[in-house]
Amino acid sequence: MNLFDVKIAESLKEYIFQSALATISIFLVLVFLDILEHTALIVTLGASVFIIFVMPKSYISRPKQVLGGYSVGMICGIICFLLMRVLSRNVGAVPDNIFIIGFGALAVGVAIFLMAVINLEHPPAVGIALGLVLSQWNYRTIIFIIFALIILLVIKRVLQPILIDLI
Repeated sequence: MNLFDVKIAESLKEYIFQSALATISIFLVLVFLDILEHTALIVTLGASVFIIFVMPKSYISRPKQVLGGYSVGMICGIICFLLMRVLSRNVGAVPDNIFIIGFGALAVGVAIFLMAVINLEHPPAVGIALGLVLSQWNYRTIIFIIFALIILLVIKRVLQPILIDLI
């Protein structure tokens, strides 16, 4: 069992470059999105940045998977959030935290199911479904996340010839 990746000796420049690229990319996302208000949504982008820049040639870092997975996650999260709000107003006997927990879990389960069934798997995008139920957001937040993903994928596409899978 090696403590360090065996490829590090021959690819140290790539490890440093791709890690720096991920750092700069997430920095730009954090600058433009309110990190205190949207924390649960931002963490999913951090995980996606890892996949996009550490595993650029993998199936789950393809644009179809990233954008499709986030689309599924967002749709599930928004629907569960709206259902939670409607039902919590009309069912007074159930505490609010039970609605939040239940609909958060439902958003995750449905997002996983749909991503797997329609081949749009991108694991961090499941987190967006949960984040949309648990945290405050608005439609500008959704648009910004999609825009951030597109920018990340454009950077990956432009640099694709020099990026390597680090794992």
